[in-house]
Amino acid sequence: MLTSTSILVLAVLIRPGLEEDRATLAWWIGGDLAKIASRMPPLLQCALLGPGCGVVGGHPPALVFVPTCFCLVLGLALQTKALARLCHIHIGNGRMIGLLAGMPVAVAAATGMLPSLGPALIAMAAGGLTLLQMAIIWRETSTSRALTIMAAADAIIVVFGVVFIARIAAGATVPGQPTLLALIPDFVASIAATIMMLVALEERERAMVSRMSTTDQLTGTLNRRGFIPLLDRAWRSTNRLHGPLSLAILDIDHFKRINDTFGHTIGDAVLAAFAGALTTLCRDRDLVARWGGEEFLLLMPQTPAHGAVVALKRIRAALPARLKGCAPCAVTFSAGIYECADFSDVASIDALVARADNCLYKAKIKRDCIVSEPPEPEPYDTSPYLAGMDL
Repeated sequence: MLTSTSILVLAVLIRPGLEEDRATLAWWIGGDLAKIASRMPPLLQCALLGPGCGVVGGHPPALVFVPTCFCLVLGLALQTKALARLCHIHIGNGRMIGLLAGMPVAVAAATGMLPSLGPALIAMAAGGLTLLQMAIIWRETSTSRALTIMAAADAIIVVFGVVFIARIAAGATVPGQPTLLALIPDFVASIAATIMMLVALEERERAMVSRMSTTDQLTGTLNRRGFIPLLDRAWRSTNRLHGPLSLAILDIDHFKRINDTFGHTIGDAVLAAFAGALTTLCRDRDLVARWGGEEFLLLMPQTPAHGAVVALKRIRAALPARLKGCAPCAVTFSAGIYECADFSDVASIDALVARADNCLYKAKIKRDCIVSEPPEPEPYDTSPYLAGMDL
């Protein structure tokens, strides 16, 4: 009991930075409190009246068993809600009311009226909620080691629950005092689950911080810090055998005029809408990043320059419909594209960006223009470079 309470105190003292995580931890702590309360009636009964007291017909009295099963199921229900929040699974208020109130009351009433079936009923209810917890966290185990360990702890609980039900079905009696064999897996699994919940919250907060450091807050695209390592990796893996890489720099035309005419709030909305349209219109393998101000980088692996030109022309044609209602005026862009056939063609990714920027400089002289190096040949088959684009 002291160990379980210590872990609970630790959970209370740890306050995650994210508001959502604090609410999740509050649900989990509530579940821990209910589970600790579930252990109190039989322990108090044995402490006050002696071991084995009050056992009628091999079963504990309803006065002890009803609050025990109620608190246990309530605790598991609260922690199921916490796991659902952690894994971004919505459980509506109506369902939650039924889970938190209906199931414990039903189990408590059933065990009070049918004491001989009480242990089996509470084991099945607890096992059902534990299986539900495992189902909730199953899809997250591949990305979280903490949740993987938690799922293993839940599996231990389910196994002991199955063994317990099997013993009851075979005619075994239920002692009035919890046995050491029952307490050990209960406490170990409970403590492990709480520790892993704290670790999972820390993992998510750390991932959130990492994502924020590599993502542009306004547009949701990659920023320089997030984009440069991916660009470097793509550049180093480029060779003539697997096809060239094209890097495009896009600049929104006359963006300063939009800010001066409509205000910076509208300008930010145009940037966000343009970035969203660009991300949606690109292929899954392409990468979009906000390079600075109104400039965006588009990395197109295994795509020659003329293929990138075709893709950007199609994006330019689809852009007005995508920005309708978001921009108060027509939005166009200029783009410079540089094709890198082999990573040895340029000395570094800085040189790669500089060559694409040089093409952009030529395009901005005319505006609403696309300039590529090498220049766009005519004619050619454009279909391979449009596959996967949402146009």
